[in-house]
Amino acid sequence: MNYKVIYGKNDLVYTVFLALPGKLYQKNELTQDYDTEYKLLHEKHTLSKYFNITPFVVIDKNSQMPVARCMLTYYPEDDVAYFGFFECIGQQEIAEQLLDTVSSQKGWKNEIVRSCGCFFLDKIQIEN
Repeated sequence: MNYKVIYGKNDLVYTVFLALPGKLYQKNELTQDYDTEYKLLHEKHTLSKYFNITPFVVIDKNSQMPVARCMLTYYPEDDVAYFGFFECIGQQEIAEQLLDTVSSQKGWKNEIVRSCGCFFLDKIQIEN
C-alpha cells in the first residue's frame, strides 16, 4: 500500500486532519466546522477538560496528501473510546488500514464505539 497512518498531537497531524474535508467536498457541500475541530485538536474547546483525543490521518506516501481521517475521544475513567470525524476517499483498503491502526492503539481494554454524529452505529470489540 502507498499509504501511511500518522497520529498524535503534532502540527503535521493537525494540518492534514483539518485539510481533508476541503479536499473531499465541493465548497457548497462542505459541512466542516473548522473552528470547533481546531479547538478540539488544540485542547481549547470548552469541554476539552473532560476528555482526551487522538487524531489519526492516512496520507498518500507519494503526494503527502491526506486521504482519510478520524479522531478517538476517550474519557480518563472509561474503558470505551469513541470513533468520530471519520472521512475517507472511496477506497475500502484505506478505511481498513485506518481502523486497524486505530484499534491497535492505546491498548484499549474493552471497545471502541464508532459513531456518526451523535448516533452510535456499532461497537468494535478489542482483544488485548
